[in-house]
Amino acid sequence: MWNLFKKSKTKKLQLKDLNGQPFGEGARVKSLRYDLGECEVHFDGKGYLYQSDHSGESISHTLMIDATTGHQKVILLEDT
Repeated sequence: MWNLFKKSKTKKLQLKDLNGQPFGEGARVKSLRYDLGECEVHFDGKGYLYQSDHSGESISHTLMIDATTGHQKVILLEDT
């Protein structure tokens, strides 16, 4: 008919830090919200999570979106 209930094709989510650098699962980032400090990015099947090194608390990536840019409120840590 009009394909009202047809599932739309979704593209894979690309996470970007505040500076626009892309990152994915396993990346080390510094959170700028919720006092998480340094975090590691994990994928749990439903979405990406930031898990804090200090407290062990996990926060969904949807809570970390910057409204102005659409990027995540994190800074990607360089591998040393």
